[in-house]
Amino acid sequence: MKTKNFFKHIGFMATCILIFTTTTAFVNRSKAPDNRCETGKDNSAEFYRPNAPFRNNLLTKDAPVIMKINVSGIVYTDCNTPLSNALLEVWHTNDYGEYDNSKDFNYRASLKTDAEGKYSFQTIIPGKFSHGEAYRASHINFRISSKNHHEIITQIYFKDDPYIASDPVASKPAAAERILPIIEDKTGKQVVFNIYLAKVEL
Repeated sequence: MKTKNFFKHIGFMATCILIFTTTTAFVNRSKAPDNRCETGKDNSAEFYRPNAPFRNNLLTKDAPVIMKINVSGIVYTDCNTPLSNALLEVWHTNDYGEYDNSKDFNYRASLKTDAEGKYSFQTIIPGKFSHGEAYRASHINFRISSKNHHEIITQIYFKDDPYIASDPVASKPAAAERILPIIEDKTGKQVVFNIYLAKVEL
């Protein structure tokens, strides 16, 4: 092979390797946050109560219609494999920013993913409550667990919430991937939150 053609060949191979590597990295990042295959944690189980009833409808009789949302997503393991039978515990405040501690477990629920790793529930956009001198942004608390996987306690927030910037938790860079848009369609307001659990190394 002539020297000129040799260097052309080498250059072409190097370009192909670079494109392949860049594309692979992009695909991996699109499947899971930070390429870690594990959803970010907030390490806060504020006002958590165990044994919330299993249900997909958290709406109360006096739930404000304009604040109703449908939350759904898929729980994954190994970055892109749906995880069935994962347990989700969710809880949040009412529209006045108050957590319920009654026997009714208002705005609290347990649910499990189906055979395709999917979950969904209907609730409201939570109210805000004061945290010291500031208000916390609206958020929904999640506790996600499954056998042989690391448990995650985290929170989701809502895009364009004016309190995110002053919220001590929501304003952290690690929470950026969990600030979600509210998209409206024919069935109402939708929020999609896909969750990634990391396996326990045995």
